[in-house]
Amino acid sequence: MKNLVFIPMILFAFNFCDNSIMDMSNKDLSYKDLSKNIYKNATFENSNLSSSILSNSTFTNTNFKNANLSYSDLSYSKFKKTIFTDADLYGAILSRTSLENVDFSNFDLTNVNFSEANLKNAKFKNADLRGAIFNGANLEKADFSNAKVDLSQLFTAKNLSNSIMPFGMKYETTKLNNKK
Repeated sequence: MKNLVFIPMILFAFNFCDNSIMDMSNKDLSYKDLSKNIYKNATFENSNLSSSILSNSTFTNTNFKNANLSYSDLSYSKFKKTIFTDADLYGAILSRTSLENVDFSNFDLTNVNFSEANLKNAKFKNADLRGAIFNGANLEKADFSNAKVDLSQLFTAKNLSNSIMPFGMKYETTKLNNKK
């Protein structure tokens, strides 16, 4: 009979932690589970977070400048005063997130899933949204000026009231009077 040797493994996860003032700049965090956390004043600048799991987290004053978030799962997360300047979000899952007032102008958001996300007052000026999913999203007062997006994608949203459409017109809901 052979002897079995037990080798303990260390998992890279911060589950249920308060990660205030955390600097994760220039790190390779791809394929890591960083979910269920509170990130306050944290920075992930120039980090590789591709295919990582950051779901069910709260991000306040967090910096994702130049971060690779492609194919990452950020679902069910809340973002307040978060910087995404030049971040790569291709194919990311942002469903059921709170992204009010986020500026995604000039971003490549191809194939990003925004299903049921709160994108009230978000800016998508000149953004590439081809293949993006907005099913059930709140796009109230969102600005899609000059964005590359098919209107059929936007019309799957729950709320488009007072949004600026890609061609510059404001979308206003019309209530039809029911005749009895």
